[in-house]
Amino acid sequence: MTRFASRSGVLSLAAFAAAALAVGCAGFGQDERSDRPDVDILQRSAYCHTPGEEAAAHYFPDPPSFRRWIDSREISEFRAGAASLGGVIVVEMGERPTAGYRLEVREGMSRIEEGTLILALDWLPPAPDAMVAQVVTAPCIVVGAPDGDYGRIEVRDNTLDLRAITER
Repeated sequence: MTRFASRSGVLSLAAFAAAALAVGCAGFGQDERSDRPDVDILQRSAYCHTPGEEAAAHYFPDPPSFRRWIDSREISEFRAGAASLGGVIVVEMGERPTAGYRLEVREGMSRIEEGTLILALDWLPPAPDAMVAQVVTAPCIVVGAPDGDYGRIEVRDNTLDLRAITER
């Protein structure tokens, strides 16, 4: 019986340690994430009339400036009012040879460092076995500009390569 009690005691101790570690890590993560703003995609388009294959980023502080850009690009999917709550950031992937390319936010990976918002995105091609339209596309997304103390915006992909820079 002492052997069973010993195993039971060890299992109880291990369960307690695991729970304490989980609680400690949860608290640690919250403290560390204070410089990690929430970034949400507000709007997207498969064709943003991007001139060329290079990625681009733009910051628009208010609806009138965003409206001028929308009109200049003739993007019917976008609504200028999205910029009314602190501005928006538009990220353009650049021209792509087929449909199926897209941008997604890398959850919990964007951060503010030394006055720079590092916007972390996944640059996703179509699935290898996907049947896609053979048409030139130029995907882009609109994200809400997160609160924080930054004047520069860097867009980085899933390999941390710098794709675009803009100023706030």
